[in-house]
Amino acid sequence: NMRAILEETIYPPTNVRMRVYIIDEVHMLSAGAFNALLKTLEEPPEYVMFILGTTELNRVAATVQSRCQRFDFKRITQLDLAANLSHICEKEGISIEPDALEMLARLADGSARDSLSLLERCLSQREDRVIDLPGVISALGVSPSQTVDELARAIASMDATSALTTLDRLYMDGRELRSILETLALYFRDILLTRTAPTASALISPENNTDAMRETAKLFTPRRAADIIAELQKTIDSLTRSSAGRLESELCLIRLCTPELLYTADPDMTGRLAALESRVRATGAPTAAVSPAPQEKPPAPKKEVPKPTPPAERQETEEAPPFTDADIPPWDESAFAVPEPPPAQEKPAPNPKPAPPQEKKNEEKASVFPTLSPERKKALLDALKPKLSRSITTYLTLSTIYLSGDSLYIRVESDLSRSMLDKADVKATVAASASAQWGGNVRVFVTSGDPAAAANTPEISGFDQILALGRDAGIKIDLK
Repeated sequence: NMRAILEETIYPPTNVRMRVYIIDEVHMLSAGAFNALLKTLEEPPEYVMFILGTTELNRVAATVQSRCQRFDFKRITQLDLAANLSHICEKEGISIEPDALEMLARLADGSARDSLSLLERCLSQREDRVIDLPGVISALGVSPSQTVDELARAIASMDATSALTTLDRLYMDGRELRSILETLALYFRDILLTRTAPTASALISPENNTDAMRETAKLFTPRRAADIIAELQKTIDSLTRSSAGRLESELCLIRLCTPELLYTADPDMTGRLAALESRVRATGAPTAAVSPAPQEKPPAPKKEVPKPTPPAERQETEEAPPFTDADIPPWDESAFAVPEPPPAQEKPAPNPKPAPPQEKKNEEKASVFPTLSPERKKALLDALKPKLSRSITTYLTLSTIYLSGDSLYIRVESDLSRSMLDKADVKATVAASASAQWGGNVRVFVTSGDPAAAANTPEISGFDQILALGRDAGIKIDLK
């Protein structure tokens, strides 16, 4: 009905200033509707506004995009989602633990609307209006991290019985099979990041960033972890089209615990070698290849000597023995070992040149910014809870705090958290509580980068702030 809508734009509104049309999923319009809309977009009346929403911008015609102002909506960070949920719970009188906040913010996947829906689902199952981590796991059907670690270790040891038993226990507890496999895929994604990018710890999910996961990651090679993720993703996609979800999930775990089945359909030689290596490691020691028994030579004729057979006839009469697994030589890792170079003769080390004074100063500054211990951070947050709002304390809980002498540095991850914490009254309250607990006169700084850079930045006085605000407002100020 695009043509009928455009006919209404001829008449100006009577009670309001603008007539606004919101067209959601505009990429679904037909070609005729797009052409009709394009004419109005070229010369719109001053009292008409069109708001076009889409999730597939590439399907919107370039002629339409060139006549619109474009606004890209990005995903919200987990920290901002957790702070928003904490603020809502505070206003509604709901008690929620920080672990439950982090879980809800992660499951929302950057959507504020989804985070509120998940919060409402958890609240509907609790009459006391108290939400904790076990309650979130039970209400949303999420698999606990300990159970996921059990599944990963069963796959590492190729124990299909243990993996199927764990899956059956989760299924009987009411967990969704798709959610179980998605959680397991996310776990192996963190394992792959741990093995390939050890310094990218910020990309690992908070609930999986544990010592148990790092120990489990040592049991998998990067290639094995990537193959497991690919198999899990393939099974997750097939669950939407299959009526036997449990059978698909069980077959997936059996293939993951049996690499020979996982690589059977792989024509690549790399997959066949990986399956052979897994079989050798599973048996404990490689078995020696069985060589064929030597054939007995026929007795030489006494009188007549047979004529030699031509190569073509010999090729037709002789048949090659069939190729079996016994013909594959045992895997020998020593054949691929790189010989170590001979030890070089130690030369007397030259006298090191003294470092410049500036470098020593930088090294001293980099070593005096230790992270605040969890015990002292918890004591400080407990003292601040009666004095600050819950959203502020949530930001402090999820931020990294450094202590250097009498200076306390709060490192934030987003502009929103900085705007909430970098306030005079908030910093004064934190400084007063820290000074009362540890003694001395503690100063508080809020930084979004390295604390050493914040320590080198001179403090701005109130007079400088007045000058900056006045000049930004266009007021001419002369200093005399």
